[in-house]
Amino acid sequence: MLNSVPSRSHRLIRLVTLGLACAAATLHAQSAATGPQNNNKRIASINFGTNGSNPEGTRNPKERILQGKVQDPNGKPIKGAIVYLKDKHNDSMKSIVVDDEGAYRFAQLLLNKDYEIWAQLDKKKGVLKQISSFDDRADIMLNLKIE
Repeated sequence: MLNSVPSRSHRLIRLVTLGLACAAATLHAQSAATGPQNNNKRIASINFGTNGSNPEGTRNPKERILQGKVQDPNGKPIKGAIVYLKDKHNDSMKSIVVDDEGAYRFAQLLLNKDYEIWAQLDKKKGVLKQISSFDDRADIMLNLKIE
């Protein structure tokens, strides 16, 4: 006796078929609504979502990246400095040790939050900088100076 419950692959095929049928019906309704067209020039595009995943590798539009270099007053990179990032909404802190080129990078920072950032080497602390939630840039390059 055959199993009356469809297999997972059969259910998937049905879903894809249903999706194509819905897309075709939508395209047909759109072409009917816009009037007669040259049948040789119709172009259709069907996009299938991935349940919130991001296959193109693009970033969440509500996040930003903050990066830059820690430098001395002459613009030379400072190796071994620590960069501190403080979330002003909840006072949480992140820190990172810069690489040999003095570079740092913080990713996945929320656009709707305010941050403070500064660099420190031993007891020398750089100038405190502000990142505002009103700044809508997704990529911020910010070099920090330690004197």
